[in-house]
Amino acid sequence: MKKFIVFLAAFAAMMCTASFGSINTRGMIKTGTNCPDFILGMKGTSVYSLSNFLGKGNIILAFMDNGRDSDMLKKLISGTMGKIPGKNNIWFNITYSGGHAVIEAVSGGLDMRYRTLKTNIPKIYTMPCYPSVLIMDRAGVVQFIYAGYSPTVIGDISNWLEKNR
Repeated sequence: MKKFIVFLAAFAAMMCTASFGSINTRGMIKTGTNCPDFILGMKGTSVYSLSNFLGKGNIILAFMDNGRDSDMLKKLISGTMGKIPGKNNIWFNITYSGGHAVIEAVSGGLDMRYRTLKTNIPKIYTMPCYPSVLIMDRAGVVQFIYAGYSPTVIGDISNWLEKNR
């Protein structure tokens, strides 16, 4: 059964590559890009934007939709958040549904959930498929992008974070 799941994940990745290989990525975020600011949430009377977290640690944005792969990633995240290397990582799930986005602070002790219009998130954050995870360094520069779902996604992200502390 395990071999079948690995084969299925590899096949899905291959199909994603074949399907999205011809996407025009002009205007999409890439590694080395400075991330534009946007509001991530509110708590009480305070408004938190991406720039509030620069310099404090890696910022991880997980872009999702309401599909099965995004649901599986959310379950992995909730079950393994304490095992991700680095005490100063700040992780946000951004889930698109129709014309809205729900932004949830998953780590960092923020306990924040914010609903906004999808148009309030800069277009540069458009991803080729969901889920997609991007990691910014302390300066707000994208260092790592993981597009699609794999059962190893959290391990792959953890390995990258461990190597780049």
